[in-house]
Amino acid sequence: MASFRGNNLFDSGPTRVVVQAASEDIQVSRFPGIDGEHHLLMGRSGRDVIQEGTLTASSASQLRSRVDSICNQVGQRGNLVDDLGWTYGDCVLLSFELTGPRRVDAAGVHCADYRLTYRQPIDDVS
Repeated sequence: MASFRGNNLFDSGPTRVVVQAASEDIQVSRFPGIDGEHHLLMGRSGRDVIQEGTLTASSASQLRSRVDSICNQVGQRGNLVDDLGWTYGDCVLLSFELTGPRRVDAAGVHCADYRLTYRQPIDDVS
């Protein structure tokens, strides 16, 4: 069961976490009258951590409550723990989006697919 900042926001279904590689920031400069460009390497930056899954709830209002709880975490910094117990330290939750229509399955369970994007600074990238 995945959690963020110790909150079990995602206990209603399995999640998938995709960790992107740390990137090299670069500043590109161009000068009038001179062909080409100059690249200044600014050093490695952090990486994005993407979490996807499906929220489930027994009612539309409970599903809305789950969505609101996650929205309240946007902009917060903390540890993300995935379903396998792997910890991604010092992540900032940048965005939360529902990636498809809300639906009710055959068993009457309310469902919504989601995607979260976190940013993990270089200090915690190994």
